[in-house]
Amino acid sequence: MAIVIRVTLVRPAFHGLTRDGDVQWPPDPVRLLGALKSGAHTVDDPAVSVIAHDALNRLLDAPPPIITAPLHVPLDHPDTYTDRTGLPDKLSSIYEEKASRLLTLAPFAMDSSNRDAKPRDGVALADRILEFEIDVDLTPGEVHALDAAARHIAYFGRSEDAAVIEVLSQPRTTTADDNTRLRWYPSFNPRGNSRGWQANTIAWMNENHARVFSDDPTTSSLPSLPPTGYVRPLTYSTDTPPAEQFVLTVLRLPSSRQQRQTPSLLRRVRPHVPSEFRILPLTASSHPNSDGRLVGLGVYSGGDAGMGRTQSMLAELREIVGVPPDDQRELASLKPDTWTGPARRWTSTTPLRGFPQLMVLEYALRQEAQRRFSVDVGVTEASTHTRTSREHRWPNSAYTDGLGLWWVTLEFAQPITGPLQLGASTEDGFGAFLPSMREQEA
Repeated sequence: MAIVIRVTLVRPAFHGLTRDGDVQWPPDPVRLLGALKSGAHTVDDPAVSVIAHDALNRLLDAPPPIITAPLHVPLDHPDTYTDRTGLPDKLSSIYEEKASRLLTLAPFAMDSSNRDAKPRDGVALADRILEFEIDVDLTPGEVHALDAAARHIAYFGRSEDAAVIEVLSQPRTTTADDNTRLRWYPSFNPRGNSRGWQANTIAWMNENHARVFSDDPTTSSLPSLPPTGYVRPLTYSTDTPPAEQFVLTVLRLPSSRQQRQTPSLLRRVRPHVPSEFRILPLTASSHPNSDGRLVGLGVYSGGDAGMGRTQSMLAELREIVGVPPDDQRELASLKPDTWTGPARRWTSTTPLRGFPQLMVLEYALRQEAQRRFSVDVGVTEASTHTRTSREHRWPNSAYTDGLGLWWVTLEFAQPITGPLQLGASTEDGFGAFLPSMREQEA
């Protein structure tokens, strides 16, 4: 189930800015969360206010929203001075007695010594409605409480962006032309300029609320906490992300093995694996100090294989490879999310078999990426020699096609979802890839 938070601006314009003074379009999820948090504090009914706060905490477990927003055009307003920046009362009373006051900006409530121009930019919009679609299960009572909080929000962006905000259990049909609206999709990016929520975002907002409104002077005198460490950096794009097609099921080995033994192990298990399934070698490669040894197998299918069939196959495979002891520690390399992304940057964990000339290899990888994911890809790093202790050279002499071994890092034009295997002989475990850890942790 998803809820939709609809923002109807009174005027078709938006003036919300980032901390750097740039126009923030589309508005980021933390701006929406902060507005709802402010509304929850002002709800008249204490019981409804508590439910609204609890519902906002539940939003932290949801993925970033998909945003439907109008087309926009930059207004390119020049920076200007802050409105109503006057002198403190103590100085003003003395200043009023001086005739020189008429030679300054003081009569207009602005101290002429103020030389700090502030950005006032914005965007003009083709429509007045924004919708944030959030994949979260809320009870009707929680939706009602959030809607009550939303209706206490007077503006969205800056004070000139008056708005009416509603929380809906499903979107309403709008009268806007489809040609005037775009859907924006989020992706995790450590260098992203949009702020997404994470587990401690509400705690950060609560702390800053206390520092502003607390009656305790030792708390109210503290400066507000910056968002660094309390928000997740995102990038929003209008490129439609590829649908998630695979579910990775992990089969842990009783003990780790040399990575070069992967082809022989897969040849043993392959006769017991239906043709619609593929096997991804899971290596200890997710940490800079990892040794790259084979620790498990990931089984996945692009079709609807059925849970019962998958479980029966896994039981048969466990009889072949053995059952791991119960006291083994948990490894990041044995978590499905470690291998699935989504991410733009992917690094090979097992050698990729490809043409021994780099230009031809890059052309072949670009063709495969276009065919499978409909996105472009570039090779940012490539070597015919192992580069770290996590990379291992495999026997290649049994293959007579003339292809060589490569260790590469790829950058896709937009985030893709794994598992990812590329190049030749992937059925023997070659060409497995790991998404960028920085994108995963962001």
